[in-house]
Amino acid sequence: MPWAQQPATPESIGTFLETAAQQWEGRQEFQFVIRPAPTGPIIGCCGLHARVGVGALEIGYWVHVDHIGYGVATAAAGGLTHAALRLGPVERVEIRCDAANLGSAAIPPKLGYRLDRIEVRQPTTPGETDSHMIWVRDRKGGR
Repeated sequence: MPWAQQPATPESIGTFLETAAQQWEGRQEFQFVIRPAPTGPIIGCCGLHARVGVGALEIGYWVHVDHIGYGVATAAAGGLTHAALRLGPVERVEIRCDAANLGSAAIPPKLGYRLDRIEVRQPTTPGETDSHMIWVRDRKGGR
């Protein structure tokens, strides 16, 4: 992801937290940290993002490499899917990922999403392709 190309600094973390708080208040973005226990270390983050149109939310997730393969991202995305589809105005939830990100692409089908389309776009990081997968789960009819 483009945001992950630079090392985190106290300033960048502060900016992220300030922006996240403002977006939460404005009901645009809802960011969460992922911890193995309430007081444990942060091992990832996830969020609901109001950037895919009216009546829809996008789920994003990131898990530290040391915790990949243990179902952390699947559990986070599942919890966010459950919450999002219970919000009054939300009719659709999307998960988007690059086709080269096989780990991330394996999560949506486990949660009842269907591959809606693959969009061609310019890669923004060295590990990306030009294929961007759009996975969708609707409130009515599930998949």
